[in-house]
Amino acid sequence: MERDPKDAALRYNRAFLHQQTGGWQEALADLELAAVLDPEDAEIAEALTALRGRPDVA
Repeated sequence: MERDPKDAALRYNRAFLHQQTGGWQEALADLELAAVLDPEDAEIAEALTALRGRPDVA
């Protein structure tokens, strides 16, 4: 199965919305999946690293 970068973008956008509403765990899950779907996307990698570094996300 070929991975569609649009799926990664959808997950990235969903993660952003979850962050806005305080859904940190949901945001983390969406970003982790986005990173698997498009491992070369620097923006996703940066957002995932930043979110993992937050003390309120475990």
